[in-house]
Amino acid sequence: MELSCRGLHLVKGTQRLEWWGRLFRAFSILLLVLVAVCLEGCGGSDPGRGTQSLYVEAHVTSDEAGATRVRVQVRDGDGRGRIEEAAVVRVRGHEEGEWVLDFEGRDWGPFAGGFHLLEGLEWQRGWHLEVEVGEEHWLEAYLEMPGLCTIIEPAADVTYRRGDGFPLVARWEDSQRRHSRSIQVELNRNDYSVRLPGDVFRHEIASSVFRRDGGERLTVQRWNEVELLGGTIGSSFRGATFCSVDFRVD
Repeated sequence: MELSCRGLHLVKGTQRLEWWGRLFRAFSILLLVLVAVCLEGCGGSDPGRGTQSLYVEAHVTSDEAGATRVRVQVRDGDGRGRIEEAAVVRVRGHEEGEWVLDFEGRDWGPFAGGFHLLEGLEWQRGWHLEVEVGEEHWLEAYLEMPGLCTIIEPAADVTYRRGDGFPLVARWEDSQRRHSRSIQVELNRNDYSVRLPGDVFRHEIASSVFRRDGGERLTVQRWNEVELLGGTIGSSFRGATFCSVDFRVD
């Protein structure tokens, strides 16, 4: 009788262990799924790290052809601090390449400023940013970029007839099917600008917006952006693509 009870306890103990094992495996799978979803939602970007002693504004931009421009401004302390002309600014492409940006000064009357600039690159999936001032001040981060943008509708050189009362339908696509957190849709002559949530690919503009006939340009900007945790308050890293189309309003 005693052996039977012991055997029963062993069976129940084994069952409990198996139950806890299944629960642990299920929890692990759920955790991996949640991490994957989070990474997808965050766009794979990393706000980075650093000494939190530099103010950095970094912009990577491209048109629909993929011509890429990098502009970085580095200041000592906050956004009103001294511009760090001697800062070493590097960018590394997600796929390939590493470049050091040259500083280009600017004069606006009694005011002087400037940026670290680099042009003529090809658009890549993401960019690593590294900034160093001496041996004591630095930051680094990574930003995943949206893909290149192409406007599908309206087609180039078509005529939109505002008198018909129908909205202008604007549609665009991401050639690499990548994530974007924010979108800006603008008209050049008819004073229209609206910000949309990311990953939207269609927008309607009411006919009442169009008060001027003649040539018009529709521009769509899509971007990702992170706050640079390694910099001082307000430091940021933005990557944006632009696409546009010219048409007529009648």
